Formats: sequence, structure tokens, C-alpha cells
Amino acid sequence: MGIEASSGDLIALCDGDDFFYPEKIERQVETINSGYGLTYTDVAIVDEKSRVIAESVAPEWDFRLWLKRTYITASSILFRRELGERVGFFREDLHANEDLNFLMDLSEITEFRRTPGILTARRIHSSNMSRKILKNIGTRFYVYWEHGYHAHAVYAALKNLIITPILFWLMKNQSVYSMIRKFRR
Repeated sequence: MGIEASSGDLIALCDGDDFFYPEKIERQVETINSGYGLTYTDVAIVDEKSRVIAESVAPEWDFRLWLKRTYITASSILFRRELGERVGFFREDLHANEDLNFLMDLSEITEFRRTPGILTARRIHSSNMSRKILKNIGTRFYVYWEHGYHAHAVYAALKNLIITPILFWLMKNQSVYSMIRKFRR
């Protein structure tokens, strides 16, 4: 894992097919230096050709809202190494939702803060959507349940079975997605 190979006091994560915009780290360091243990950014959702298909503007940190919406993308976070060491970084026995578990653990010991702006891009493509849905449902249920959030475990399972596949389909079918967005305005 890249964390073991790193040596800095701050750690930024970036999944293999995601990417950062140039000012991401600088802006997040400013946020961290104002007294927070973790910061996250807003995210552009991009397709295989790096075209922006949607933007996800995250709300300011609110633990209860985050439990419902899990609005922090792993590639958008920057956190203090010492805090990751305290909670044990990412659990290798989880094969999905390691980031959810890690963020739940961190939220118990530090304050999170949003760094506003689309500073991270998350790539969506068919190979990282449908094949992960079932594995995601089981581990997400387990992580919520293990942390004592039983109602959220059931909610997350239902959401991932019903809502998430529909949203991914809409993002892949841009004409339908655009029509719905126009209709909502």
C-alpha cells in the first residue's frame, strides 16, 4: 500500500483511475493547518475520457448527514498521518468500504472540514460500477452494523440495491440524465 511507502505528516489518497486538480493539495493543507485532522473536497464525476458528467458538491461536515449520504469520496481526503496510525489506517479484511470504516474511526477522534471547490475527479466507468454493487452492499452493511448504526445498515443495503444502480445507469445515459436535470430546475 502507498501509505507505508510515504513519509510525510499528511496523507492524500488517490484511487487508480481518479485524479487531482492542480490546487487540491495546497488548498487542503491550508484547511488542515487551521486545526483539523481531515479535510475533503467537492468532486467532479468524469467518464472514461475525463469528461465531466456531474459535479458533487459536498456539504459541510455533519456526521449524522454523512452517515446517510456518505458524501466524502476517498480520493478527496487529506488527513494527518498520526491520526491514521491511531486508528490503524485501512482494514485489510474488508474487501470494500475500507474508506467508510476508516472515516468512521477517524470521526471519533478528530474534526473534519470541507475544503470547498471541485478539486478531485472521480472516474466512473462500467467496470467500477456494476461488478462492485453486491460486494459493496454486504460490507457496507457490516461496517455500519459493527459501529452500532443498525438502522443505517439496513438503509444503506436498500439504497445500494435500489437507488445506486439507477443513478449509475442515469450517469451512463447522458441524454436521460440531462433531461432530468433540466426538468428539476
